Amino acid sequence: MDRMDTMSLFVAAIDTGSLSGAARLSGLSLSSVSRHLSALEERVGTKLLIRTTRTVALTEAGQRYYEKSKRILTEIDEMEAGLPRHPSGSFMSPGPRCLAASSCCRFWPSLLCCTPRSSWR
Repeated sequence: MDRMDTMSLFVAAIDTGSLSGAARLSGLSLSSVSRHLSALEERVGTKLLIRTTRTVALTEAGQRYYEKSKRILTEIDEMEAGLPRHPSGSFMSPGPRCLAASSCCRFWPSLLCCTPRSSWR
């Protein structure tokens, strides 16, 4: 699990109020979530969560980590939402048109299918 996945798991635990809620959202087992969050605390060098049998609470450091993590994950979501979903534009082939057409004709249908807003010149 990479840093961003672990950060998402941490935020999910706080947002749902429990490690089991984070486990349900992520599709991981409860013990796996617990291990990942313990590894996170080990990596950052401080305790982030106060765990009880039913809930989790934030330490002061955990509160700061949560706020910054939430902001970072929101910015990443906004950035990805702003990207174009399908490539578009013109494909240009250097050289004689008949040569380009003959060498590309077998790929053209699948290319058009994947990039519907594109044209060939």
